[in-house]
Amino acid sequence: MADLSYVAQLVRAKIRGPSEPAIRLAIIESARQFCTESWFVRRTVIADLVPDTETYQLLLDGSTDLEIIGVRAADVQALDGGEIRPLVDEDFSGVEPGRTARQPTVYQFVPYGFIAVRPVPTEAGLMRVEVACTVADDAQTLPDDLITEYARALSQGALAALQTQAGTDWFNPNMAASNQAMYSAAVTNAKGRSLRNFNRRNLRARPARFIV
Repeated sequence: MADLSYVAQLVRAKIRGPSEPAIRLAIIESARQFCTESWFVRRTVIADLVPDTETYQLLLDGSTDLEIIGVRAADVQALDGGEIRPLVDEDFSGVEPGRTARQPTVYQFVPYGFIAVRPVPTEAGLMRVEVACTVADDAQTLPDDLITEYARALSQGALAALQTQAGTDWFNPNMAASNQAMYSAAVTNAKGRSLRNFNRRNLRARPARFIV
C-alpha cells in the first residue's frame, strides 16, 4: 500500500486553495468510485472449509485500508490434495440448504465480506477466493497496483470533485467537466482490462497446505 502523498501532489499541481484534508478526502472518494466501478483491485483470500458450515468470512491479510465488494472467482480442494475444482457463481438466496456433499459446487457472495457455499461440505478442505476490493472511507494508503497504473486518473477524479464546489476560489466547472471526462475514460479502461483478464481458471493453491 502507498501513501496518498503522490496523488495529492498531482492534485496540488493543478489547483490552489483546498486544504490538505479536503484534497485527501477527494482522493479517497475518487479511489473508492474507481475501484467500485472497475473491480480493478483484486486480492486472493484463503479460507478453510469446515464440515457442516455454509458461510465463511473473507479476511484480507495485512491492510485495513481495503474493503471487499465482491467475489470474482472461487475454487476448492480437499486437504489431502487432488483436483482443484472451480465453484460456480449462483444466487441461492431463499432456498433451503438441502443436500450435503464432500465439497461444494456453487458459491454466493454475501455483502459485505462473506461467502456462502453449497452443497454444505461434509469434509474439511481449502477454498481460494479472488475478491474485488475498494478503498475504505478512512484509508490512509492506496493500493500499489492502483497507484502504479492510475495515479493520474485518481487525481483527475479528485480535481473534478473539488472544482465543482460552488462558492470557492477553485470553482471551475469547465475544468471539472474535462477532468471528469478523463477520469471516466480511465475507469472504463480499467473495467475493460479487468473483464478481459477474468476467466474461471483454477486459483493456485499454497503447496505447503497439501503435504501429507
